[in-house]
Amino acid sequence: MIASPLDIIGFVGGTTISLSLIPQVYKTFHSKSAGDISYYYQAIYIVGCTLTLIYAAALRLWPVYIPITLELTLIISLTVMKVIFDRREKKEKQELLKNNEEEDIDEEHGVIRKDNDGEDDISSKD
Repeated sequence: MIASPLDIIGFVGGTTISLSLIPQVYKTFHSKSAGDISYYYQAIYIVGCTLTLIYAAALRLWPVYIPITLELTLIISLTVMKVIFDRREKKEKQELLKNNEEEDIDEEHGVIRKDNDGEDDISSKD
């Protein structure tokens, strides 16, 4: 059977999308960071999956429909992980800035610093 141009487009699109997700999921899982992943990338990826899903459903290509549904679920999960990791990172940076501000309470009367043992040392400018 000769594949139509539409079949070739669907196959190439589905295969490309499938292969490109594997490194992103692996890196995000192991690094516990999604800072390297662009929201634009994810949006384009979701559109690609959705179009492939429409193609597969319209032609009732269940061997394509089932994997692309799983893939769409994975990219949405990756997007959710990115939102969670980005928020966590932002919160940690805010807490770090807040802690740094608290440690520099009053330069005139003394500076509170944390020792390696976790206890406060107060040094004055006298």
